[in-house]
Order: sequence, then C-alpha cells, then structure tokens
Amino acid sequence: MQCEILGLKTEYARAGSGKPVLILHGWGCDINAIAPVANCVAALGYEAVSLDFPGFGKTEEPKEITPTQPMNKHMSNKEKKKLEQEKRKAEEA
Repeated sequence: MQCEILGLKTEYARAGSGKPVLILHGWGCDINAIAPVANCVAALGYEAVSLDFPGFGKTEEPKEITPTQPMNKHMSNKEKKKLEQEKRKAEEA
C-alpha cells in the first residue's frame, strides 16, 4: 500500500487489528525484512503498521538531503553528551 508523507510516495503495510503498533526497519532494510515481526505483533492482537523510510524499499527518495541536526532536539541531554564524547574521541584518534 502507498500513502503520501511529506510529499513522498511512501510504502507501508498493515497486519492484524487492535491498538496500532508502529514497526520501523533498520538501516539498509525495508518492510519485507520486518514482516515476520509484524506478523507476530498482529498475532498478539495488535495492528502492526510498518513503513519504508525515504529511499528504502518502494518509498521514493527525497529530492534533497535533509540534515539530521533537527533530530537532536528530540534527544535527551544524556544522549547528546554521549554523542559529543564519541565524536571527540573519534577526532582525537
């Protein structure tokens, strides 16, 4: 199935019924890779909803690259500090 999210044709799948559970794939995968998880979630009485991220599976690639920096505002201070420390260690190496 497809819908439009932020102007991109986005592939998604639904399985089961009940309260919805969003299942997200990892880097380099698509909804086919997480179908077994979706089926298990559906078998437990939930509606499993999975989607292909932009540029993965059957979802369109974005026309321009969006920086990941805005995602930082959703991270906790502890997570931000950990990433900053890892970045400094990598730069020192």
